[in-house]
Amino acid sequence: MQELCLEDFVARGRDATGKAACDLIHEATAAPGLFVFGELLALGGVQDLANDPALAGHLQLLRIFAFGTLPEYRESCETDRSMPSLTRPQELKLKLLTVASLAEQVSVLPYAVLKTALEMQSTRALEDLLINECVSTGLVKGKLDQKKARFEVHRAMPRDLKPGRLPELIDELSQWRFHIGDVLKGVAVELKNTKENSELQKLSSKRVAESVEKTERKVRLEFEKGDKQG
Repeated sequence: MQELCLEDFVARGRDATGKAACDLIHEATAAPGLFVFGELLALGGVQDLANDPALAGHLQLLRIFAFGTLPEYRESCETDRSMPSLTRPQELKLKLLTVASLAEQVSVLPYAVLKTALEMQSTRALEDLLINECVSTGLVKGKLDQKKARFEVHRAMPRDLKPGRLPELIDELSQWRFHIGDVLKGVAVELKNTKENSELQKLSSKRVAESVEKTERKVRLEFEKGDKQG
């Protein structure tokens, strides 16, 4: 569904320039269910907005929806007067994307951190957002821990990749690969030890059974011998 929606915007945006490109950005950032914007951001007409001071804010807005957060939007508004205001659907979507970004970085999100980033005060409203908007749409997977006032992250939807982030990501993946290699070696050693212990246990049990059987035969023989002598 998201892929089809994105394809439609990209197809419409190939020839869009100036105001038409701005209108497309406004529509895409408010569209329900669309959470990736990399292909739209790469369009020539969209990139050309950077050359018009009056329209450059729309390009920055799309960048924020692609890989930024609500706090970053607020910061941009303070320094760039061309930044467009958010509609309610846009603000909701940017909050959801902000949760996805935070959830990519940690396994536990305290409510206090989320409330600050999302500009929310009500715990009930925050929990409703997490469950009814974030989890239900697949942006994040996890569960609420109401006693500890936190959200436990199981998985988060990856955002669009920031420019210049690729080398850093490759390095992270390389480190992860080496870490997984060490873990697998440790697992292999544990399995080997478990197998050896299991074999020793079987051998020990066999020896005990043989000893018992030998003792039983000896007792029978002694009994039979005594019976004959009697």
